[in-house]
Amino acid sequence: MACAVLGYNPSRLPSEKEIKLRYKKLCRVYHPDANGSDEEMKRLNGAVKVISSYLKQTQRK
Repeated sequence: MACAVLGYNPSRLPSEKEIKLRYKKLCRVYHPDANGSDEEMKRLNGAVKVISSYLKQTQRK
């Protein structure tokens, strides 16, 4: 689900840097001050958190 929010394929996740760039772009769309909503922003933040923690776990192995 987190991958779908960011528009990524779960089997081919990008680097942390690319995720941050995508997050910044999506913030411009989903942020409440940019005609987005709190719910959309919460969903975006949650998705980034899930994917980032997954990437960190896989890098430790």
